[in-house]
Amino acid sequence: MRRRVLCVGTALAIVCAAVVTGLVGAGPARANTDLIGWTTQADANVVDIVIDNESGLAGSHPLSAIDIPENFSSYQTGPLGYALATLAWPGSVAGNFGSLAGEVGFPPSTAPITSQLNDPLKAATFFPAGPADSTFPAGAPSTGGLQMVSHADANGSWAKAALANVSVPQLFDVQGVQGDTTVTATSAAESKASGSFHSLSLAGGLIKIGATTSSASAKSDGKDPNGTATTHIGAITIAGQQVHVGNDGIVVGPSSSPASGVLSSADAVNQVISALKLKITPLPQTESKKAPAEQIMSGGLQISFVLPSLPDLHLNCTTLPPQLAQLGVLCTLPDVLKGINATFTIGRVAATAIGAPPFDLAALGQEGPNLPSVLGSTASDIGGSGGLASLGAPGASGGGTSSTPATPGSLPNERIAVDKISLSSPIGLGLLVSLLAIAFACGLFLRRLTGALGAAAPVECPMEDGP
Repeated sequence: MRRRVLCVGTALAIVCAAVVTGLVGAGPARANTDLIGWTTQADANVVDIVIDNESGLAGSHPLSAIDIPENFSSYQTGPLGYALATLAWPGSVAGNFGSLAGEVGFPPSTAPITSQLNDPLKAATFFPAGPADSTFPAGAPSTGGLQMVSHADANGSWAKAALANVSVPQLFDVQGVQGDTTVTATSAAESKASGSFHSLSLAGGLIKIGATTSSASAKSDGKDPNGTATTHIGAITIAGQQVHVGNDGIVVGPSSSPASGVLSSADAVNQVISALKLKITPLPQTESKKAPAEQIMSGGLQISFVLPSLPDLHLNCTTLPPQLAQLGVLCTLPDVLKGINATFTIGRVAATAIGAPPFDLAALGQEGPNLPSVLGSTASDIGGSGGLASLGAPGASGGGTSSTPATPGSLPNERIAVDKISLSSPIGLGLLVSLLAIAFACGLFLRRLTGALGAAAPVECPMEDGP
């Protein structure tokens, strides 16, 4: 019997040890940070396009909205990470319509079809759900002409997207566009975003913008948040004439007197401005700084115009690149380009960082001036008239009674030295459950062992020995 109990107890101990190893080893990865909480976001859509007209699509506005490219990264307490890189993003609803279809009443039988409606041209990563790495096309190496890459893990996330050329005839043509975002949280929450393009042509080449770059970064340790942003807009030309844009509107650069019968530079620019109802507005940098949060957006430029109602004006949808296929709806509407207005916002990238530092309990020593940090000597011990005169810090002399004098009847205000405690690594649920299981198994084993050892030996009845 005793041998059986010992075997059962040994088996239970081995099983519990295996459970502990499995649960603790399989626990989620923890962020390598000193912060107890954080939120970081970075967004780099260097070219933002909104296309609309007065009637809209069945009364809905706008007709289309798209970001080129879209680079978004987020990382927050958990840790939870997300990164998205795509060349053209129509927004979360349109880009993930297939996943949302079931939420808006589509029957389950349509799932194989609606699942194909998600934007396929993207590299999206998630932590801890996964995947941790994504590229488009899947598994293909990135090249200079096409790049969509994202990554997310326990310590942050990042995304990069680039394309050599994106063009929609009669509307726009952008060359060498790219963007990237990065978010992390170590001793401070940090986010960075940047974007650029080599050139942008609008309205069939009537409006052109040269090489443009923008960047924004935000950082917060919970106490002193800060951020920086820069924007460089390239040369702007209208009808081939270089112009300058300021708070007073569009100013045409200096030029020589035109030949007879030729429009002056100012006249040519004014004709385009009038025909397209062109507006170019500088956008200032914006920043919101209030501990523990830092939010900053770089400056940029907003260009809006209305395409004239010309009989030969049309949109050639056969040349649309795959990433702009959603604009194909514009080709199904009669005279859609007549009176259509387009708004381009360029050069704006944004970064956000919010951090909560670990609790510094040492700072509590500065509170409560009526609490002494160290008990010293009474007045009678140092030759006083008796009574409690001071509670100072003991000196280093051999007598051990010297102290810093204090005002009679008062207590010195001294800092209590307390070690800093970080609460960023709490006990895991798996470890807690396994410890409870071990305690239960050990208790059951000891109970059975005690019962087996203390059981009385059987006594034979003397009456059974009779004849």
